[in-house]
Amino acid sequence: MVVILISIICVVTLRYRWHHPGAHLVFASGQDGGVYVELADEFHSIIEKELPDVSVQLQPTAGSVENVNLIESGAAQLALVQNDIPGTAALRTIAPLHSDYLHILVRKEAQITGLRDLSGKTVTTGLYGSGSLPVVQALLKYFQLKDTTVHQLSVSDGLQQLTTGETDALILMLGFRAPAIIDLFASEHASDLEFLTLPSTELQALEGFVLAYPFCRTIDLPPYSYGAAPSSPTPTLAIQTLLVAHRDVSPRLIKPITEVLFTHRADLIRREPAIAQMSEEFSTATISFPIHEGARQYFSRDEPGFIIRYAEMLAFLLSLLIALYGLFRAARKWVEQRQKDRIDDYYLRVDENLERLQAPDQLDQEQLEAISLEIKAIRHEAFQQLANEQLNADTAFRILQHLLDQCEAELDKLNQSKG
Repeated sequence: MVVILISIICVVTLRYRWHHPGAHLVFASGQDGGVYVELADEFHSIIEKELPDVSVQLQPTAGSVENVNLIESGAAQLALVQNDIPGTAALRTIAPLHSDYLHILVRKEAQITGLRDLSGKTVTTGLYGSGSLPVVQALLKYFQLKDTTVHQLSVSDGLQQLTTGETDALILMLGFRAPAIIDLFASEHASDLEFLTLPSTELQALEGFVLAYPFCRTIDLPPYSYGAAPSSPTPTLAIQTLLVAHRDVSPRLIKPITEVLFTHRADLIRREPAIAQMSEEFSTATISFPIHEGARQYFSRDEPGFIIRYAEMLAFLLSLLIALYGLFRAARKWVEQRQKDRIDDYYLRVDENLERLQAPDQLDQEQLEAISLEIKAIRHEAFQQLANEQLNADTAFRILQHLLDQCEAELDKLNQSKG
């Protein structure tokens, strides 16, 4: 009965260890029309399908900045964030995902041929709390566009203003082939809009901006990304997106979540192509937040264990221990032999005196006194060597004491008979 109970406890413990039955996670995503919402929805579906004991609640947000705030406050446990958004030690990376592209759309009638032409114009960007706003603000500051009017709107409202002419340009950080932009260039308004192509002088300045804003990198938006637009490779900026978690979410939960996402990567790519950029091969030096312990355990699953990794060193240490043990055994044997030699020497001296005592007629009083002194000297020397650990208080030592007692008893008899 006890064995059965222990077995049940072990099974339950192991199941809890990996899946945390009843775990509920809030997943901060993004705005409608962006890639974040679609990514989060795909992740939500595959996690709940493969880990039925885990429930995921999707939380629409303004974007990366709000997502970071929700993670830090503990209101969300999972989120998608741009790599440039600052955060506290509460954030941990599960995996880098796709790159967000800076989409710069302008109305053709506004005659905007470069970023500096945005001076005096009206520009729409993302809401406060989105990942677009910090990048756009930094970009306008870098190009010293102080008199540009900036509207902070949702993706859908910003596109509405662009199509109606209420704004001259729209600048948003969005995933490649963002649904809202696909729909825009499939609409009747497509002919009124175009992607901004930067002149060569501004391309050089853009490289300088990357040095000042190091989480960005320059990249070309491929031609025909959105139907017929853009018609040629269009230089822009890109920032990596991270899947993050709160550091207090157990590694025993994050590890199976990470495993599910990478195991089913091919299926996820078929439904959301942006996931194709998700890879286990990445440098931790390029991401803002440390790797979550659960994700680290998954990524290091194929690394050799401690014994294999340090096999040569362990073999050397084992050889050294064997050699030291051999030296110890040899030294111990030498000490034991020395002790035996000392006892044997005492045995010989005692035996010599016992033989002399067997012929009492040949011994006078002076010789008996000499034998008595010799017996006392042997006993004293033996105890001195015992105290100095040159002899052991073993059976051989006790035999020696018995022989010495026997000699002294014989001496007492002879002294009484001659007295």
